[in-house]
Amino acid sequence: MMQRNEFLAIARQYVEEEDFQGNFAKEVYRKLLSGTDAKLILDSYRNEEEKYQKLAKLYHGDLYHMDLERDEEKKLLSDYIRQLKLQKIEAKIREVTDAEGLSLCFKERDKWEHFVFG
Repeated sequence: MMQRNEFLAIARQYVEEEDFQGNFAKEVYRKLLSGTDAKLILDSYRNEEEKYQKLAKLYHGDLYHMDLERDEEKKLLSDYIRQLKLQKIEAKIREVTDAEGLSLCFKERDKWEHFVFG
């Protein structure tokens, strides 16, 4: 997502900032959505070693640098979006205490378990 604007455009359709669990991930996603270049985002964390290392792994391990077929790229992006959504839903399930809320969470989880874009 950090390297390909087309992937960011797809993610934007499905992923919200609130889907990310950590503040750092939310901050990076917000910057990407605002149009900030991924390399500039990476460079902006040079003085924060732990954050820089995490982001460098994402940046350098991104699909852009892999030699994948188009279908494989789409599958990996779908898997990432699905995993992100399911993590958020599982966290919500642990917090919900009423039956109706749980039912809604389970329906949402069922929807995302089989998600594939395109």
